[in-house]
Formats: sequence, C-alpha cells, structure tokens
Amino acid sequence: MIWGEPDRRHNWATLVPARPTARRLTAAQAAAPHLYAQMLDASYGALKAVNKRNLVIGGNTYTTGDIPTRLWIENLVLPNGRRPRMDLYGHNPFCFRAPNLRNPPSPDGEVDFSDLGRLSTLVNTVLAAPHQRIKLFLSEWMIPTAPDDELNIYVTPAVQAQWITDAWRIVRKSSFIYALGWIHLQDEGPGGSESGLVYVNGKPKPGYYAFKAG
Repeated sequence: MIWGEPDRRHNWATLVPARPTARRLTAAQAAAPHLYAQMLDASYGALKAVNKRNLVIGGNTYTTGDIPTRLWIENLVLPNGRRPRMDLYGHNPFCFRAPNLRNPPSPDGEVDFSDLGRLSTLVNTVLAAPHQRIKLFLSEWMIPTAPDDELNIYVTPAVQAQWITDAWRIVRKSSFIYALGWIHLQDEGPGGSESGLVYVNGKPKPGYYAFKAG
C-alpha cells in the first residue's frame, strides 16, 4: 500500500483543498495527486522488480478527503500523460448509513460503503489499463458505538453488528472487492476511539461476532 489517505491535508502537507462540489481542480490543487501518481508508479516498478507477485495498492482515498475522491482519481496522471500503475485501488469507505449498494450517491463528493459500486466503475474507467480489472482494497473501516474522536456519528452495538453483516454480504457478492479490513480492535474509552469490536474492558461486542462470521 503506497501511502495512506494522501487525499487528506493531514497526511499530505502540501495538498491544497478543493470544495466538495468542485467540478475540476486548479493547478495548485492538482499538484498533490500528480506528485502522488509519480510516487505510486515508481513504487510499483520497484516492488515488481523485487517480486512480480507483489500486489501494489494505490489511490488509498478517504470517504471525505480534502480533495474529493472523483477528482483525486481523475487527476492521478504522470508527467507523460499516462496513468500510474497499480494492482488494486485502496479506499477507506467509512459510512453514515447502512451499507447498501442500492442507496443513492452520497452527497458532497463523499464515497462511503454504499458508493463502492460507483467507485469501482470510476476506477476502472479512468485508471485501468487495457484488459485490466482493478479491484477495491478496503483497508480501513469502522463504526463507532459511542461518541468518537474520529467520526461524528455513532450507533448502538446492535446496529454496528447489523451494518457489519450487511457489509460482508456486499463483499461476498461483489467480484470487484478484493478485501475488507477493520481499524481499532478495542475501544479506547471516552475521548478516544469507540469503534472497536471489543469494549475497553476486552468484552466482545455483537460486532465482533458479526465481523468474525464474515
């Protein structure tokens, strides 16, 4: 995986944010995805030189990046005009609703779990080489069950478990998804992450068993 969430200014210091409703990027805003594309392509070449079986994950966008996912993807361009090489496209699809591919598009350029079908189409339309199919690598996902220091929503433990079950159903049925990961195994307590699969005392939540069953 080449970098994590480079479409966030917190992770890419020189990034110039774009409005969620922007139709295109300015030259200053496009500089970050252009530079990232060079890093990704160079990394791809280096890793494949070591072992051709290495799988290289690129893009690695966030649900609500400082540059919207669509514009980030459209601006992943090398100086020669080509697209950077990758085997898988990484995205962290944090959500504010139950995962369902029949849900309407998220507002303001967001790409949550329910938008993954649309994301796959965009990735393969813009980034895939001829005769290539780029699957999605979902490295980080979480659903808080109490006020959380990272996401501004939370649900009950029972709803967390149901959303996890819904998500795994999508993953199992969708050939365009390569893998689903989770971040934060254990709650940290008030003021920290509350998106764990086990409580701060180590007791499993219903979501633990839902994720394990997936």
